[in-house]
Amino acid sequence: MVSIIIPACNEEAVIGRTLSSLLKDADGSDMEIIVCCNGCHDRTAEIARAFGPTVRVIETSKGSKTWALNLGDAAAQSFPRIYVDADISLTYGTIQKIVDALSQSDTLAAAPRMKVDLSHRSWAIRAFYDVWLKTPYHLRGMIGSGVYALSQQGRSRFGTFPDVIADDGFVRAHFSPEERQILDDCAFTVLPPASIGALLKVKTRATLGNRELSRKYPELMQRLNAAEGQDDKRSPYWKLAMQPLIWPKLGLYVLVKAVAEMRARTQLKKLSTYRWERDETSRV
Repeated sequence: MVSIIIPACNEEAVIGRTLSSLLKDADGSDMEIIVCCNGCHDRTAEIARAFGPTVRVIETSKGSKTWALNLGDAAAQSFPRIYVDADISLTYGTIQKIVDALSQSDTLAAAPRMKVDLSHRSWAIRAFYDVWLKTPYHLRGMIGSGVYALSQQGRSRFGTFPDVIADDGFVRAHFSPEERQILDDCAFTVLPPASIGALLKVKTRATLGNRELSRKYPELMQRLNAAEGQDDKRSPYWKLAMQPLIWPKLGLYVLVKAVAEMRARTQLKKLSTYRWERDETSRV
């Protein structure tokens, strides 16, 4: 039995797609799916309930992802626990491979490889992700960015989810590279933003989330950076810079990252009033 927890805030456009992907080819007998509707003002809960008894719906008026994750954890009865964003596609076959990976005693956290669906996207969006998919962060195997799974031992590494923007970054920091595994033989699919403006929202939020973690949990993040070599002052993109054909894409990538960094610094100064920046262009 596996517990799948899906925090969802006004996700009526995509929750059906996500649940359909999970339940296709499955009879539901070995899965407990909990959709935690937080601060919803749409039909997210109604659509989720229509999938039958395999899907349990919890509703709260508090619009907080980490609050929803904690509600899901409190209701879940099984391990491993798989935490899934409401706007991604994850198959039953991938769920089975995640469970198999976490049955290994030395693997405490796992995630499938990310697949970015760049069809129907502009050159600029494709160019950005062409570089991003070659960065050390992606290649070394990140845990999060849509899906992460924890064994019972792995979940015991921390208590409740804290009130942070980057819940995946918080979780990832609790495990050494040897304790987490990216499954190269399976993947989940995400739709990227459809415009540069929406991309900036996503990357600003990611940057802000990392800065918030460094402020609230400095020792934890320092250990993570040291373990992954991110405290090395050399640019991680120097190998890409040696490829002239990629220079236009690299230039765009660096520009987007720089603007996101500036926006994140501004938002960090008023973090107490921060409102979640969400990409609506991929929720179709």
